[in-house]
Order: sequence, then C-alpha cells, then structure tokens
Amino acid sequence: MVIRLMETAEAELEAAVHEAYAEGYKAGLLASLSDVVYYMALSENLQQKLDAQRRRLPAWASITIGFAGGFFSCWMAQR
Repeated sequence: MVIRLMETAEAELEAAVHEAYAEGYKAGLLASLSDVVYYMALSENLQQKLDAQRRRLPAWASITIGFAGGFFSCWMAQR
C-alpha cells in the first residue's frame, strides 16, 4: 500500500514537472516574440537597402567597364 502511494506521488510529480516545463517554455516563446518581430523587420529593411545599393551602378563605373571592355577587345584582336 505504501509502495502504491509512493508510485502515485512519483507519477503526479513527474506530470507536474512536465507541465511546468511546458508552461515555462511557452512563456519564454511568448516573451521572445517581440524580439523576433524586431529582428525580422530589421533584416527586411537592411535587405531592401542592400538590394537598392546593388542595383545602382555609378556612371563612372559603367564608363570604366565600357573602356576596359573595348581595350581588352582591341588587345585580343592584335594577338
């Protein structure tokens, strides 16, 4: 009888520990949700800025690339 009582208490204790762990885990996820939203917005903003920077090629770079291509073509034609 004492053994059954101890087994029951142990089972209830184990269930309570699992339940408390699950509740704490949920609370931790909810607490970190605001951080996730902030960092996702920051990431999207930085990605948009990076994409805009990549698309914009300065005029001097286009001219330089054109001259370099022409020079290379003439150089290769002479070989």
